[in-house]
Amino acid sequence: MGLLGWFGKKAEKKSAAPAEKPAAASLAFCEGMRVEVTDAGDGRPLFQAELHSVRGAEAALETLRMDAEDLPASPADVLLRGYSKRESKAVLLEASITPDQEPSWRAENLVLRKAGNDRSYFRLGANLEAVAAAAASPKLEEACKLLDISAGGVRIAAKQTFRMGEQLILTVRLLPERETLRIFCRVLRIVHRENGRQEYGCQFLDLSDADQEKLTQMIFELQRLKKNMV
Repeated sequence: MGLLGWFGKKAEKKSAAPAEKPAAASLAFCEGMRVEVTDAGDGRPLFQAELHSVRGAEAALETLRMDAEDLPASPADVLLRGYSKRESKAVLLEASITPDQEPSWRAENLVLRKAGNDRSYFRLGANLEAVAAAAASPKLEEACKLLDISAGGVRIAAKQTFRMGEQLILTVRLLPERETLRIFCRVLRIVHRENGRQEYGCQFLDLSDADQEKLTQMIFELQRLKKNMV
């Protein structure tokens, strides 16, 4: 059935607003969020972590995966990029981090740079072969292209005609060494192109917390692969 199984058992870029220091409780929706920590200067991936104990402009980072060979031993300025399932928002934070008791880090001076439903800071461009079908007719599959993906949804290009609000099944392999995914989603936006294809912006449906974490990790891995190819 694939890594994420059957989701649901029933059938362009905008400039960031200036950073503002958040109010004491404004980052509570980030509690428990998985984030990718990158160097604020050169964008180098450092590690993946979960954000915990969010109190005003401070929080704890519990390391999940180390990516950099040399991690900062002194306070370092970083960006934290993640997706809050609680509010269905992509989130970009600034912070200064220092090592705490292993495997934890202390994040201070947290600043909210971006949080929005457009997922513009979390969307990853792609050009992957995929298959799409209406959930009402799952056997009528046709090839399509996955153009970008985020933790909350995808954009695909297809010759099929789907309706606004229609539920789809998307089958795709994001990484060669990982399993094929069957994703249950809903059409939220339709763009008609001159080549006879339509582009569909789709929102994922009925993701469990575990499936959300697995999907986010795969997107991070795909992002790192793309960076290494540049």
